[in-house]
Amino acid sequence: MTLHAVSDEDIHLQLIYDTPNDPFQQDATGADVDLHFLHSNAMGSWNSDNWDCYWQRQTQDWGQPRQTVNGVPTGYDDDPSLDRDDVDGLGPENINLDNPENGISYGIGVHYFTDHGYGSSYATVRVYIGGVLKAEYPRQRLTDQQFWHVADIAWPSGNIMQINTISF
Repeated sequence: MTLHAVSDEDIHLQLIYDTPNDPFQQDATGADVDLHFLHSNAMGSWNSDNWDCYWQRQTQDWGQPRQTVNGVPTGYDDDPSLDRDDVDGLGPENINLDNPENGISYGIGVHYFTDHGYGSSYATVRVYIGGVLKAEYPRQRLTDQQFWHVADIAWPSGNIMQINTISF
């Protein structure tokens, strides 16, 4: 049987990575590479408290303010969320956003948080718009603490502009 899962979110980002020097990439130890999703209000500031969705801020309150009634979140579903922080190799890490804001540009980034002594990792990022794979950026070599600004997504067009810059 073949199972083909498709996200129903407007924007779905996926990070997978390979660390060749880690012989057991599915155990409890290994390289930690993190996916980031940045709102244009961050003005290019990755790790922003309110505008970067990543392992330390796995959900953000973007778009219309979230409300609660009797402790239960209600209202418009327009906030990004990281579904899993993979801290020991391979991935995937996924970030989803439904109902993106019009007139906003969203940044996609990858941070090699720590190599735990395993050396370089090779990151691949996939970008799905409306459940359709629109871009794939394969096997970018990263070393410990490097940050890769992969691409930006303009909304509502869904146009993806590759950035492909690496920094520390």
